[in-house]
Amino acid sequence: MQTLGDIAERVPNLSYTNTTPNNPVLMVRGLGGTEDEGPVLYTPVLIDGVPVPSFAMGQMFDFSNVDVLRGPQLTEGINAFGGMVSAQSRDPGNHLGGALDFEYGTGNRKRATFSGDLPINASTSLRLSVGGETADGYIHNHVLNRHDTGGWHGWFGRIKLLHKDSAGGEWRFSLHHMLNHGGNDYFETPQNARNHVSHNTSEGVNDTEYLLGSAQYHRRFNQHMILDVTFGGVSTDWRYSNPYSVFSANSGFTLPTRQIGGSVMLSGTSGKIDWKGGLYGQQVKRWAPYDFDMSPYYASRTTATLATANIAFMGEIGWHFSKNWRLVPSLRIEHVNSSLSNWTSSMSGDTPYAYSVQESLPRQTLSKTAPLPGLKLEYNPRSSGKLNQFGWLSYSRSFLPPNYSPYGSYASTVSIPYASSYGNNLELGYRLGDLTNRWSIEATGFANFLSNLQVSATNGAGESLIGTASTAHSRGMEAAAHWKPLDTLQLNAFLGLTYAAYDRFVFGGSL
Repeated sequence: MQTLGDIAERVPNLSYTNTTPNNPVLMVRGLGGTEDEGPVLYTPVLIDGVPVPSFAMGQMFDFSNVDVLRGPQLTEGINAFGGMVSAQSRDPGNHLGGALDFEYGTGNRKRATFSGDLPINASTSLRLSVGGETADGYIHNHVLNRHDTGGWHGWFGRIKLLHKDSAGGEWRFSLHHMLNHGGNDYFETPQNARNHVSHNTSEGVNDTEYLLGSAQYHRRFNQHMILDVTFGGVSTDWRYSNPYSVFSANSGFTLPTRQIGGSVMLSGTSGKIDWKGGLYGQQVKRWAPYDFDMSPYYASRTTATLATANIAFMGEIGWHFSKNWRLVPSLRIEHVNSSLSNWTSSMSGDTPYAYSVQESLPRQTLSKTAPLPGLKLEYNPRSSGKLNQFGWLSYSRSFLPPNYSPYGSYASTVSIPYASSYGNNLELGYRLGDLTNRWSIEATGFANFLSNLQVSATNGAGESLIGTASTAHSRGMEAAAHWKPLDTLQLNAFLGLTYAAYDRFVFGGSL
């Protein structure tokens, strides 16, 4: 699997919206999508413990595993309102070796990757992964007589160091870089889109890049105490512009984001009690300029800087109160400071008459603290014969912090922050399988009751703003099964159903 889209196609109720294959915005159980306009996302994506915006993710490469967590996560470090995707890069091996991989596919897609391990000594080793991909895409532009206006080309690489110290600690340092250049020829009539045909007069621009550094430390002090520390930062850039003929205008943005943070987590066991707790903090800064130039009729430019700092204390206690049952209360206390600065807006035109409007705002700030409780009941009986069972019932409180709409055109609307989103989330699940992992079946039902749900919308003045649906909900189920008729063959099946609705959403005076 080489993109987030590949993963979404294989996980029930994990879906994505995108305008290009390399810029997905993930949705979990109906939550996410275009609402991910602020610095805090519905569904964060992590590489080696460091969050990176999914729209900048580009190619995935050389990962040992990717965990998909659906529903709110109160004790996993970063705040996750709808779910989380956590990818862990492959560790360096302790033997000298390497591998080359070449691929060719439809759309003239060509991909090459190299990965290699270099042991430095008995306790330290290094891994290098580099690669590149180019593709024409799947669009035939009849105006330009080109087949590559929806294509892309990019490079990616990673270097990772693993060191095991004499005290039993494991140190991991990794540096990741991805650079992708692409066209943006995806805006057409439904008929042309179905036929992969375009009549745009240019290809547009869709370029993404990230540079990510991560440091991780893991140590088991004894059978009853484990320490995990993660620290890192990421710089992402997204340069996007539509083909001129889409709106008969030059329109697009440059979206740089800078983020740094980390977590310290302790976990352990003592008799019938197991526990986990820690601290998470991060700072995010995003610049959000947007240009729309339809001169001489109309031209608009907005600039804004969004900054968010948050700190969270979290913990959970698992109590095995009987042989087959475990009760897990949890609590997360999230504190967020947000600001909007350097906001300016200019609008002008010369035809049919000349006008000019200039607006700006002083720095706007807000803060919010939210306690987020959770409770989970688990049923895990000792194996009976060749069967293994696991069932659970859980409740969690979710939270998405308030912020400002950076793309608004008028100070009177931008200066009003949108409200915090909250959710009360229920989940019921059951899993049954055999002890040899030959087969398993699993079913999960969920219901989310949401208030002030943040929604991206356009008002009557044409401003792109974040509104809030006072009440909303989503509910559904997931079912999955696997069967291994042979040691070398596994068959998988899944089904996901979601119903999501705004129960009451008043925006711009309209219901």
